[in-house]
Amino acid sequence: MDPSSQLVRGTLHLLILRRLVDGAKHGFAIAEEIAERSGGALAFEEGALYQALHRMEERGLVNIRADRQDGRTHSISLTAKGFTTHDQVIAVALERERRLLSCLNKPEREILIGLLLRVHGNLDAVKGAGEIDDRD
Repeated sequence: MDPSSQLVRGTLHLLILRRLVDGAKHGFAIAEEIAERSGGALAFEEGALYQALHRMEERGLVNIRADRQDGRTHSISLTAKGFTTHDQVIAVALERERRLLSCLNKPEREILIGLLLRVHGNLDAVKGAGEIDDRD
């Protein structure tokens, strides 16, 4: 079986792994960082985030512990298995990226990166687009 399909299923799990690789965080901080890093394009409801965290805990990827300072909040950190999984997933992603971009020469890749950065910088233009106001 393809290792990448075994490692992490779902974008949210990968995003959580990426946010926790630098150290323990609270759930709210994870969600906030994901939204910030994506320019607001990726926002998850609290329930979806905590459901994913509990699945990851069941799989041995994260530890969820009550915060010592405030028992109402929880500190979430990667386990050794979580770090290993993160590293394996990143290696697979980088290899796939290398293969995908292999049809472009270096100047073309630089142009593509520049265009993608411009599009990313324009994410504010789509915030809220398509949302329906049903408060009537």
